[in-house]
Amino acid sequence: PDVSVRLGEFAARAAAEGLTVTVEDYDNPHSPCFDTGMLSGLFAAAPELMHNFDSGNYIIAGEDCLEAVRLFRDRIAHVHLKDRVSENDMSCPAIGSGCIPEAEAIAALADSGYDGWLTVEHFGHAHMLEAAEESYRFISSCLAGK
Repeated sequence: PDVSVRLGEFAARAAAEGLTVTVEDYDNPHSPCFDTGMLSGLFAAAPELMHNFDSGNYIIAGEDCLEAVRLFRDRIAHVHLKDRVSENDMSCPAIGSGCIPEAEAIAALADSGYDGWLTVEHFGHAHMLEAAEESYRFISSCLAGK
């Protein structure tokens, strides 16, 4: 069977055990969960499969992470916030200092009813602690407005 069928079977078995299986919008065009179209197909074939939303990966597929929140609002079970310097520079700066609309994504997630963890990714950042502190301040200010 294809990957969506296998994932559906696995997610159903996991759900029966009280576990949640998620897939992330993965930043590789060869992945079966690279973009919203591929993810939509997986979700259609696997009712128990949930989404690990990553705000910084949709740009690699040329897509808008805000549209992904709207499309998958009922499937988002976990969130990775990851900013990008630009469409041409996929480096991961502090959240809120790059080109990803992070404040709008955080608001859209809250408006969708998501109230879980917001984890932060700063892959390869030269000053990880400073980036984490800046990200914390930015995310806190976004959440304070809610």
